[in-house]
Amino acid sequence: MYLIEAAKAMGVPIVITEQVPDKLGRTSKAVLDAAGITSVEGELHIPPDVLLESKTAFSMATPAVGEWLKSRSISRAVLVGAETHVCVAQTARDLAGNRISVDVVAEGVSSIRAFDRRTALNRMSAQAAGGVTVTSAEAVVFDWLRDATHPAFKQVQALVKSYASVAQGHTLANMK
Repeated sequence: MYLIEAAKAMGVPIVITEQVPDKLGRTSKAVLDAAGITSVEGELHIPPDVLLESKTAFSMATPAVGEWLKSRSISRAVLVGAETHVCVAQTARDLAGNRISVDVVAEGVSSIRAFDRRTALNRMSAQAAGGVTVTSAEAVVFDWLRDATHPAFKQVQALVKSYASVAQGHTLANMK
């Protein structure tokens, strides 16, 4: 939730995609809550700076997402998610192909098999010249802040400190 909470604090738009949610299930309540998405009597209320999109494609770079990003003049995307070697890798390639620079958060992606995750991160690292960078969540947050005078710095600093204590034992962060 660290990146979502930091993004919300700084007004960074958030896109959440769900792979065939009627079959595979909805996004976790914790993620939806962090993004400010609420449910009242079964109806979702989504803030204007958040897009929640269902998809069947493995890439999240669907036409609807592309239009949403274009309407906000988004030139940089930060990716987290599941199946690093499928959905995340395809999304990174598709976004970079549309001239959007991509940061893939190493500790924010997963695959069922560690080998697939490692291989995908290595492959995406090799695509750096094509606009894809593998990085860390904390690096992303400080890129968003740019300066300690940012109005959200104190709030985000507290998130950074909290995340640092949690990330120490994070299994994905410790994967080689």
